[in-house]
Amino acid sequence: MAKIKKELILILIFLVLFVAIWQAWKSFSFSGSVSITIDKSEYKKGVSIIVKIVNETNQNICFSSCYPYYLEKKNGDWKSYLYDNCPRLDLTGNCIRPKGEKLFQIEDLSYAKEGFHRLAIPVCLGCNLVENFKEDKRFYSNEFLIK
Repeated sequence: MAKIKKELILILIFLVLFVAIWQAWKSFSFSGSVSITIDKSEYKKGVSIIVKIVNETNQNICFSSCYPYYLEKKNGDWKSYLYDNCPRLDLTGNCIRPKGEKLFQIEDLSYAKEGFHRLAIPVCLGCNLVENFKEDKRFYSNEFLIK
């Protein structure tokens, strides 16, 4: 019985070490950049924003199904608007393969206040569709003004 407990403990330690090494490898093996550009530098409230994301990395980048972006306002430093809690499981909703790109449209920013803003986009590195989303890195768009 004691021998079985000892073997189970060793297996658990091995699994924990394996996961830690895997996460470290994912972070250190990341190379390249992700660019996020907005179609205009100024917007009126209620106007759609076109966002282009280019993945110039060597890994898939995937986005949250709950919060694919955060809108941040410049108040000396950058502050995110508050979002409601996600009512469902946060999975990877969309992915971009290495050297790929994606366009998407943000329709409703009626909650945004006037001033300078940017988008903060959390990504999961090396993930695939329908996995639990875990933010590995965050990328930012260029600044834009909402009037």
